[in-house]
Amino acid sequence: MVNSKPTDARTGEVEWFTDPDGLFGNGYYETQVVALSPERTRREVGFLLDHAGLAPGDRVLDIPCGHGRHAVELAQRGIHVTGVDLSQPALARAAAASWEAGVDLRLEQQDTREASLEARFDWAITLFNSLGYGEKTDDRATLRRIASALKPDGALILEESNLEYTARLIEREEHLRDGVYVTDYAYRGVWDQPVYHMHVWNPETRRMQVHVLWWGEDGVMRETLADIRAYSFEELSGLLEDAGLRTVATWGDYDGSALEPESKQVIIKAQLA
Repeated sequence: MVNSKPTDARTGEVEWFTDPDGLFGNGYYETQVVALSPERTRREVGFLLDHAGLAPGDRVLDIPCGHGRHAVELAQRGIHVTGVDLSQPALARAAAASWEAGVDLRLEQQDTREASLEARFDWAITLFNSLGYGEKTDDRATLRRIASALKPDGALILEESNLEYTARLIEREEHLRDGVYVTDYAYRGVWDQPVYHMHVWNPETRRMQVHVLWWGEDGVMRETLADIRAYSFEELSGLLEDAGLRTVATWGDYDGSALEPESKQVIIKAQLA
């Protein structure tokens, strides 16, 4: 079992990304899933098969798996998926989604930094900006755990936002306030409720604070904060190298296009060094 509210050993405070009452509790589903259409998921999984090289019968570790959108789609295509995530609400939704789709998933609640994993996977996938929540030491720990779970000829597919694109997008004069860049927007959530976002980008620390205000299905207003570090391609490659992985291929989008400075994503295929 994991602690229901793990704390940062350095500060004694609950880490935002491990707090079950925070964004990665039910808040993630209620505020983010509206942007993650089935068509988008099919496109991303199609890339994994058509460009990255995943194939039916492969064993795949989806870490962190969230509410299972990639895991379920992969399982529907004949791939054996184990999903690991710390969020119990996310895992419950992944289990429900797999039952509804009529596919089998193995789901495990573990902290990715400390996950106990057998070296039996052909692939690991770490998608949709799943690094940068804590410190570099946290990401190194996660990547080392992932590397330990791969077969000798296995590979990791890692996808993160492109730092260069993010910086160009938000670092505009009209967004500058007291040394940081601030943007905000609103949309309707999964229950058609209003959701408000405010992003605060610090170019010195390369961290984005995301303030989210929303109303849940129960009608109660909630507020949470995310604090995410953006990485350059060179930094991601360095983290992978520290974990015993070497970059063997890159892409700039799920259409298979080449990685360029203007690419929105950085997608990396890495194998054991």
